[in-house]
Amino acid sequence: MKPRIFTIAALLLSNNNTIQAATVLTSPTDFQGPTTLNTFETFPGGTPFPYSQSILSDQWISLGMRISDNSPADGAQAAGSTFGVMPHSGSKAISNGSNNLDEPNGFLDFTFVLPNTTTPNPVFQVGLWTQNGDQGSSVSFYSPDGSLIQTLTTTLGDSFVGLRATEGIGRIRISDPGYFMVDDLQYSPSVPEPSTSLFVIFSLFAITLIRVRRPECIVEGRQDHPGDRQGI
Repeated sequence: MKPRIFTIAALLLSNNNTIQAATVLTSPTDFQGPTTLNTFETFPGGTPFPYSQSILSDQWISLGMRISDNSPADGAQAAGSTFGVMPHSGSKAISNGSNNLDEPNGFLDFTFVLPNTTTPNPVFQVGLWTQNGDQGSSVSFYSPDGSLIQTLTTTLGDSFVGLRATEGIGRIRISDPGYFMVDDLQYSPSVPEPSTSLFVIFSLFAITLIRVRRPECIVEGRQDHPGDRQGI
C-alpha cells in the first residue's frame, strides 16, 4: 500500500510543476493550436476603427477580450505611428491615450473573458507586437488570481513578445514611461483541460511501479506466472 501512496504524491507534484510552467514565445510561429487574432483595423463585425474614436472597455468583448488603460473614461484609441514606427500590419495599431493624443507613462490592459460576458476566461497563450520609437515597453502577464507570472521587455522598433502558461493567463499589461503602440494581439481562447497530460503522467508512474515490483517474484524464487504470486 505504501508504494501506491508515494506514487500518487509524486504524480500530484509533477502535475503541479507542469501547471506552473511558463514558456516565452519569441514568434507567432511558437503558438500551439488555433488562436484568435485582433489586428485592430476594425471593430468585431467589420466596422472600421477610426482614429478619432476611443475604445470603450467592452468593444471587443464578443472576441473574449476587454481593454482598459490609464486615460480617462473614453479609453484607448487607434494610432497610425509612433516616432516613425508603423503598425505591424495594416494602417492601425492601438495606443493608450485620449482625445486622439498618446499619453506618456501609461499602460494598456487586456483582460480575457468568456465572449459577451465579464466572466474571467484565462487563455493558454498570448502574444502581441509592440511599436516603440523612444524606448522599450514592459509586458506583464498575470495569472487568473492576479499574481504576476512574468514580465518581458520589448525592444525598439516593431517587436514580438508572448508567453504560454498552462495555469492560465487572465490579463496582460503593456506599460511604458514614453510612447508606444500595440498591434496584432493573438491568443488561444481558453486553457486546455489537464486530463490528457494527467493521464500520461499517471501512466508513466504506473509503468514504473510495475517494473519496480516485478523483481520481488524473482527474489522469492517464484515462477513469473500470474497465478503463482500469492506472496506479493
